[in-house]
Amino acid sequence: ACDDDEEIDILRPIEDVVVTVRDTDYNFQAAQTFSIADSIVHVSPGNGTILALSREHDDEILLAVRQNLIARGYTPNVDPGRVQSDFVVLVGVTAQQETIVFDEHPVEDWIWYEGWSFDSRIDDTWMFAYPPVAVRDVDVGTIVVELVATTQVNPLAREIPTVWAGAGRGILDGTSNVNRVVDAINEMFRQSPFLVSGPLPR
Repeated sequence: ACDDDEEIDILRPIEDVVVTVRDTDYNFQAAQTFSIADSIVHVSPGNGTILALSREHDDEILLAVRQNLIARGYTPNVDPGRVQSDFVVLVGVTAQQETIVFDEHPVEDWIWYEGWSFDSRIDDTWMFAYPPVAVRDVDVGTIVVELVATTQVNPLAREIPTVWAGAGRGILDGTSNVNRVVDAINEMFRQSPFLVSGPLPR
């Protein structure tokens, strides 16, 4: 979904690591609307032991992502089943150690979401395509936020490009409070000043 000029931004505060990647060829300013899946998927590559994760902060996580996008000028789509959004926003949490983040993975975990209805060809055999950057050995409880570009689906490759993604490593590790979770979400957006609808602020 991206060439070799993709950017990776890593912050290493005392407690947490937050990483973001983006497709530098995508025009984020031209996008206007988004829809966000109303559930957080606990993602696993399908082998090894999957650990149970708390859903205690799910509402706060989704609200923080939504509020950050609105603050950047993007408008929520209230009827994604009938109206196509520029972005579909997905939020997942890793449920297994050493999951690879920012790597091609199947749509099947998200196929239930009505936001795919703009293209009837999309099914659970399609893949999300990332910029060619991988973050390995990710802790259980890592939050991953993805912006999927609906206007750039590739039906021949059966791919949907993820044009921006952020990960907060191991944030939901069983010791987190809501402030730590929201801070990680906010940091993803702080690292991404280009993520604005319309002209960039001066």
